[in-house]
Amino acid sequence: MSVMIENKKLDNLSARIFYKSVKEDSVKSVELLKIDNLSGSSHEDIGEELFMIFNEENNPLASPNGQALIRAKGASHTSMSVGDSIVFSDGVVIHVDDIGFSKEPVNSFVDEIIYKKMGLIV
Repeated sequence: MSVMIENKKLDNLSARIFYKSVKEDSVKSVELLKIDNLSGSSHEDIGEELFMIFNEENNPLASPNGQALIRAKGASHTSMSVGDSIVFSDGVVIHVDDIGFSKEPVNSFVDEIIYKKMGLIV
């Protein structure tokens, strides 16, 4: 998959997209896909473009092939959501947050409920 982004400052990056897989008793990240030839003014700008692609009506993961990929990888959702991650080929990692992106891992409300059930947080 190739995505072109305007205002090129960062060129020819690849990104691995990780979605959180939330089950009744576990939360883990699964690598869904890799996207090549990304360019943009910052990692966050590229992340914002990817977020929009994976949340729009024509989300490639909403297709029958995309749904098969999600099931095969063990992910639990189609749209990019809080807690999902983008790992760039230059080593930068950003995580979808409530607003924008974070350099630190982010837990969604559902993640926290599961972690509490598991006794991992109080």
